[in-house]
Amino acid sequence: MIHFSTNVESADQAYAFLAQADVACAVAEARSILVQIYVSTPDLNWIALLVEAVRSAAPGAIIAGATSAGEICEGRVSVGSTIISLSAFSSTVLRSALLRPSPMQTYDAPAADEILGGHYHDAKALLALAPSVSSECTRSLARLIAQFPHAQIMGGYVGTNRANDTALVFLGDDIVTQGVVVVALCGEELQVVCRPYLGWKALGPSMAITQISDFVVETINDQPAADVYRHYLGLDPFRDLHLLEFPLLVERDGRIIARNPVSTAGTDGLKMIADLYVGEHVRLGYADVDAIIEDTRGGVAKLAEFAPEAIFLFSCVCRRFALQQDVLLETMPYQAIAPTVGFFTFGEYFSEDGHLQVLNSTMVVVGLREGNAPAAGRQPGDGRDPLDHLGDDPYRVRHIRATSRLFQFIGALTSQLEEANRKLRTQADCDPLTGVLNRRVFDETLTAEVSRSARYNRDLALVLIDLDHFKRVNDVYGHVAGDHVLIGIASTIADLTRRSDVFCRYGGEEFALLLPETGLAGAHMIAERIRVAIERLELFDGDIALPAITASIGIACQPHHGQDAKSILIAADSALYRAKAQGRNRICAADGVPVVKPLPQPPKGRFSPV
Repeated sequence: MIHFSTNVESADQAYAFLAQADVACAVAEARSILVQIYVSTPDLNWIALLVEAVRSAAPGAIIAGATSAGEICEGRVSVGSTIISLSAFSSTVLRSALLRPSPMQTYDAPAADEILGGHYHDAKALLALAPSVSSECTRSLARLIAQFPHAQIMGGYVGTNRANDTALVFLGDDIVTQGVVVVALCGEELQVVCRPYLGWKALGPSMAITQISDFVVETINDQPAADVYRHYLGLDPFRDLHLLEFPLLVERDGRIIARNPVSTAGTDGLKMIADLYVGEHVRLGYADVDAIIEDTRGGVAKLAEFAPEAIFLFSCVCRRFALQQDVLLETMPYQAIAPTVGFFTFGEYFSEDGHLQVLNSTMVVVGLREGNAPAAGRQPGDGRDPLDHLGDDPYRVRHIRATSRLFQFIGALTSQLEEANRKLRTQADCDPLTGVLNRRVFDETLTAEVSRSARYNRDLALVLIDLDHFKRVNDVYGHVAGDHVLIGIASTIADLTRRSDVFCRYGGEEFALLLPETGLAGAHMIAERIRVAIERLELFDGDIALPAITASIGIACQPHHGQDAKSILIAADSALYRAKAQGRNRICAADGVPVVKPLPQPPKGRFSPV
């Protein structure tokens, strides 16, 4: 594989570049040729001239291109320019397609073999370019990517450098403002590595996504989403493009990813480039220049071991906004390894195990080569650290570092406040002896769950558990022993609950368990497991064996036994005392029918509370 790239300002320069001896020789000897063209403005005549120039020099080349919000050539960043890159492959086969939306704005993703012909299993990489940020476009591309589980995807959503310009993509002579250009790179000898780098750190409190419609976040923490930027950063989402510098960060599968608002929607919603989901927790993010530099240093070292013959960079436009002229710190070092080309995106494509990810605020680095790497890899330049020059200028990136330090300070204060608030919430919400939720939380949750179940016509069960003859333990063995019993039984019950259940100490030796989405039969099963587990529990106060404990249990369900919190609680309490009156160590539903007979004394396990 041989790669060339240049910045051109006229058609004559394009012809001259393609006529260079080394370029012409590579074209003549290549099995396939990929030409990428990235332009700053959607000038159709200019694009047509460039395509014609390529056609005259390399008639069989696949030409894929787009407008961009900034261009990268030989590691340098430019704005308002045109980049032409030519990759000549000796064994790789290229296949391409243009996915067009239907009149209903849906995309019919072609089958993999329609794009690849007979090279389906050899696909190593897919280059994808799309001008339209839409959920349907993303879903269509995801369906296509799923057919290539072993291929790396690269590229992204394209944009322009001027707000009023229309973004476009093109495949040869086909130029579209809606559609997806896809180029598949196939071949056994082709080797591809693809790595994303973020470098953004979390700032401020954790916040929950509470309402979302398609790619529009409507509310965060049940407040208008745009208020997050007004409150914490003093930004007007209707005016300030600085939103791009402060994405929302979310953790998925152990990886922090960013989600950038691109505009407002409706009254106070935020339109995103990629997906977020209700229930996910987000925090504001900021650019940490030290993290970005370290990512670059580590990325260059890893890529040097791979020894690429060409490097493609797809970097989020917000990185250019945040780093300004210092964006070169993360693009130039890669040029020391291999010829580098790329552009600034409005959403970067990345894939893992055949699953498409649309990233934001990220730089995706792609290394390509044909054949095996040299034994020693490819050392950057003279083997020195490509970022060593930063140490020669103590004032370089000082302004960004100062801002990063300030954000780190604010982040540290936020973490301390969150930890203090967590401890306060624990003290306020949890029973100090057993560690389970307390009566106040139970009362609040019962009211909320009853209302929710009524609204959505869902089942809800309440289980009240009272320990039989518990007073005897306190009277005979003392209150410390009684505390051990309560701790052990609370732990045993908690182990039997689901994540959605709400388990509380109701008072004294009585516990309450709220079971959302659970009817009477399901509540009976759970209550019986609890009753048996308590009966089998062997408790100790130090080395002193304590007597076996049993429990009486009452169950009430919404809507069968009540329509509000008070009536359901009264029904469960009546069922509990009916269980005690009928001999204890049993379960009664609110209708008074015992549903479980006491089991024979089972074998005991050992439990010794700490």
